[in-house]
Amino acid sequence: MINIFKKSKKNTSKSEEQLLHNYEFYKTAFELSRYSKLVLEDCTIVRFNPVTMKLFECDDPHDLYGHKLTEFLSDEIIENGLLLPKCSGNLYIETEIKTFKGNLVPVAINFDALSKNGNQRTIVIINDISERVQIKKDLADSSEFIFNIMENLPIGIAVRSIKNNISKYMNPQFANIFGWPKETIQDYEGYFKLVYDDPELAEKVKKLVTDTLQTEKFAHWDVVKTKDENGEERLLNITMLLMEEQDSMITMVRNVTQETKDRIWMKVKSEVVKVIPNGAVITDNEGKILWVNPAFTKTYGFTLEEVVGQTPRILKSGRHDETFYKQMWDTIKAGNSWQGQIFNKRKNGEILLDNQIIVPVCIGGPTITHYVAVKSLTDEELDYIAK
Repeated sequence: MINIFKKSKKNTSKSEEQLLHNYEFYKTAFELSRYSKLVLEDCTIVRFNPVTMKLFECDDPHDLYGHKLTEFLSDEIIENGLLLPKCSGNLYIETEIKTFKGNLVPVAINFDALSKNGNQRTIVIINDISERVQIKKDLADSSEFIFNIMENLPIGIAVRSIKNNISKYMNPQFANIFGWPKETIQDYEGYFKLVYDDPELAEKVKKLVTDTLQTEKFAHWDVVKTKDENGEERLLNITMLLMEEQDSMITMVRNVTQETKDRIWMKVKSEVVKVIPNGAVITDNEGKILWVNPAFTKTYGFTLEEVVGQTPRILKSGRHDETFYKQMWDTIKAGNSWQGQIFNKRKNGEILLDNQIIVPVCIGGPTITHYVAVKSLTDEELDYIAK
């Protein structure tokens, strides 16, 4: 009778060769892995690959053998009971290990416990995640940095969901600039009804904003008339940007009420200066002519193009000595107005006697930025302007 279960000597030899081949393969894979790999018996390190020595900053392999892995882990991990006494079970944790040189290294650890014939072994794979932790920290720092900038910007910024019109973010300046409580401004649909008394106008403005964003994805309005909580008019500079992929509508707003009024007032004053019958000259703080009005060109015969970049010395008559001009210049440089009579010369050489006043002007600070001279004044006009 033939025993079909009996292995031949030849087949046994092939099986042993295959087992030896598999053993060598896995041993090489263990040794050459780019991750730290350890074998634990009852949580004691009995085997590890070369990468482990580098990770633990260990110079002598004998220093690592026989240590409990828990010796290198944080007390928090041990105290929280995340690891069983024998490192049994399958587990993934992110923590820090303390190296032989006392350095703390952020790591991710996988535990895979094996049990055979009553023997407990655990395969441990440790991945150094220092770079990932640093990137995460940098992103968090960057996000906090950007958040702090947004919170302290002098312009208002708000982010709203496109799908449901719910406010995602609003910095403190946004509500202050509109002049309404934050919770009121967050109601996108109701806001237009608040700032516009006429319901038809409110709906018209809202439709304009919606239609513009649907076609342009970006919209900017230089001066938008709105009303604050007290009913006072506010002029706002508004920019809106649609970011559909992020489900976000970004609104940036700046209060230009005073700026617009100042600009209008300056335009009014400039128009007045243009039409007054007296010659007017504006220079920079070095005395170079920037602008003259039509009355100046009519009186002295010089065109605007001829005098820009020149100094008022172009009108010098020769009737005054250098001391006269030095005293005049010292007075206005000290921040005081100078007034008096001066002989000036027209383009055709004719000499005339002017009553004039020169006033220093400071724009944006205490430093003199310009000088303004008004000529051909009567005695009464000279006294009035001086006052």
